[in-house]
Amino acid sequence: MSLTEEVMAQARFMAQELANKDAQLLETVCQAAVSTLEARLREEVSVEECQADFVTAASMMAVAALADIGDWTGVEQLTAGDLTVRKGEKTVERTACARRRKC
Repeated sequence: MSLTEEVMAQARFMAQELANKDAQLLETVCQAAVSTLEARLREEVSVEECQADFVTAASMMAVAALADIGDWTGVEQLTAGDLTVRKGEKTVERTACARRRKC
């Protein structure tokens, strides 16, 4: 089983209903999570040395991405062109805050 497949399996387990809606999207966000975390590993650390924790972290990133991508509730305005998406202030602040944090 590849690393991405392990991440996908754990992400499906963590967010069953959300993960089952779009298998291709799940694979895409899992691949992105794996790539992101691989790039952030220190040079002297391999994925194999921390594989269980790596898979868990990547799965959590993928589930968060799925939730963020699929969360169009609270959208108050969508304008195409210069593309504007407006949501309630609290939702926007929480999302922006979560993105600023480093894992």
